[in-house]
Amino acid sequence: GFAAFGKVISGMAVIREIQLMADKGQMLLNPVIIKSIQRESKIAK
Repeated sequence: GFAAFGKVISGMAVIREIQLMADKGQMLLNPVIIKSIQRESKIAK
């Protein structure tokens, strides 16, 4: 298992496409390959 948390700041359409993919329980039948990801620093207010 894993813990997933974070905030999507752009690309919500991609997230919705992933939500519609076929699954078995909580596992996708075809894995999604993440080619790029960035960690953004929190900006002080």
